[in-house]
Amino acid sequence: MWVLRVALVNEPKTNSVWTHSKTNQNYVVVAVAKLEATLEPHVVYRRVDYNRTVWDGTFVRPLKEWEALVALKGVMQPRFTKSREVFGG
Repeated sequence: MWVLRVALVNEPKTNSVWTHSKTNQNYVVVAVAKLEATLEPHVVYRRVDYNRTVWDGTFVRPLKEWEALVALKGVMQPRFTKSREVFGG
């Protein structure tokens, strides 16, 4: 049995930097991982400029949510847009 996985145009890659549409904050992708129970892909990401004294600002979001369109001021747009290909580059 063959399984075909279509690569997404804006699929997040490790170390790529993305901007959140609602907060305008930059986040670096740590990894794309699978939830053990369902094997659903999730994006592990952290805020680029977060103060790490208490918490490192790391989040996990299902890939479907990462790719989703959201309404911002009545306009549908991607939740995240790629800011640059490599963190620090």
